Amino acid sequence: MSEVKPLELLVIDDEPHVLDLWKEFFELSGARVTKASSGNEGIELYNARLADNPYDAVISDLNMSNGSGVDVTRAVKILSPLTQVIVITGREANEEYARLRQELGELKPDAVLTKPIQFDDIQYLVDKIRHVLDMRKRVQSDYTLQPDEYIRPKPSQS
Repeated sequence: MSEVKPLELLVIDDEPHVLDLWKEFFELSGARVTKASSGNEGIELYNARLADNPYDAVISDLNMSNGSGVDVTRAVKILSPLTQVIVITGREANEEYARLRQELGELKPDAVLTKPIQFDDIQYLVDKIRHVLDMRKRVQSDYTLQPDEYIRPKPSQS
């Protein structure tokens, strides 16, 4: 049985403590993480690796100074439409996704997650990112998920 290659993730947030926490959570989920402390830095890091060793996915905060999550999403999707981009916001995810879909059209993110993010959410997200990559390899296509499929279902309240 072959060893599973760790996901290569670019994680972007302008709040250092949040960025460090996300890095720790994603690494505990088996991913390799490159951190960027602004949208512009994230775009530069993404561009630098695109030709030789592209990231499997980009996870970015939406509201940042020095390059927003919208800027990151647009730049990544122009260069590599199949790279999964997930943005994280403090606002309601469905409304934010609808706004981004209208603003960015085909360059929209793959999903929008709402803060606060728990470790189980990160693990679920990593599993979904890997699932998309595995399906694309299997069927040699541009397989995608619906935006809400990246979000871990909440346990039902009885």
